[in-house]
Amino acid sequence: MNSLHRGIKILLGFLSIVPLPMLIAVSIVEPWLLHKGLGNRELVSGWADIISFTSGVIIIAMLAVSLAFVYRSTDPRLVDKKALWIGVLMFANVFALPVFWYKFLRR
Repeated sequence: MNSLHRGIKILLGFLSIVPLPMLIAVSIVEPWLLHKGLGNRELVSGWADIISFTSGVIIIAMLAVSLAFVYRSTDPRLVDKKALWIGVLMFANVFALPVFWYKFLRR
């Protein structure tokens, strides 16, 4: 992954960070809008579903990229901890993806 273009690395970093704030915003804004009666129920729920689905797709795509990187890596910092990182990425992916990007992909 060291041969990746800088723009690709920045894009991967952005995509690793985006899903969590999106999910938090949806879980706060949707009930607030519905409680205050500020929007059409179907419209608000529809947009919330689209944002949640998009977050899920981003998480799955980033998980696939990260797991492929772990599996194929020869990085000495990662070789001894492959099983650990695979487990962490699988079970705590939303929180682990930004950490993984920062530690291994951003260089």
